[in-house]
Amino acid sequence: MQSYSVQGTNDFGTGQAASAQVDWQTPPTSPPDCTVAASTTSPFIGQPVTLTATCSKQPIASSYVWTNCSSSASTCVATSQTVGAQNYDVKATNSLGTGAASPAVPLNWQQAQGGADFCGSYSGALRGSFEWHVTHRLLSANLGNFQGSSVAAISFVVPNQASGSFQASVVEYVDAPTARHVTLSRNACDFRDLDPTGVNGPLSADPGAGPSQVVGASIDSGQLTPGTTYYINVRNWSIFLGNTCTNGQPCNFAIDYYW
Repeated sequence: MQSYSVQGTNDFGTGQAASAQVDWQTPPTSPPDCTVAASTTSPFIGQPVTLTATCSKQPIASSYVWTNCSSSASTCVATSQTVGAQNYDVKATNSLGTGAASPAVPLNWQQAQGGADFCGSYSGALRGSFEWHVTHRLLSANLGNFQGSSVAAISFVVPNQASGSFQASVVEYVDAPTARHVTLSRNACDFRDLDPTGVNGPLSADPGAGPSQVVGASIDSGQLTPGTTYYINVRNWSIFLGNTCTNGQPCNFAIDYYW
């Protein structure tokens, strides 16, 4: 036990001392012990799942090795294209060594209802995904530069027992403002005429009236169905101008998701 005190002085003099005691402990001398928590345990294939390791013992862990997931940090985003159960665990290392593997967390990957894929009709397609109900910004430049003739199809899966609504806002990022055609559809690269039922075309769309676009939908209104994969589709096209990225340079964008 060690005592510490301090006094403060201003123009009117020195005040009374304040004190505190610190009980210094011998530091633990063990490698980390970890547990893992998953953002969901019954995901659909293609759905990103965030795994988070919580580790005890000191010194704190400096690196992590995951099983069936790729990350050297305390969090790892897992996904699968195979239906069935898959176990995930982690080993953490501090300056005293590597601890034992954490208890395994099983994820039971389920089949999601998918749609058609129209991306083959275009010269190039950027593909990505994001996790339902996680605040996120996705940059097209991280998927590959978004060229004038490119299209993008960014997927997400609505989990079971989900509720609420969301909006996806598409804006220019680094490159010049560009009017774009943005849709929300059950189908990848779906730029057909709008169909609010979502059966024969996008259920929500902005046809490129201006440089920034917003599309959205709601589960509670019946527009979105849990267990279904949806796509935010983007192309450099305007109902007024036709092609809108014609200078031979990339026209990169950012998508922000609001819940």
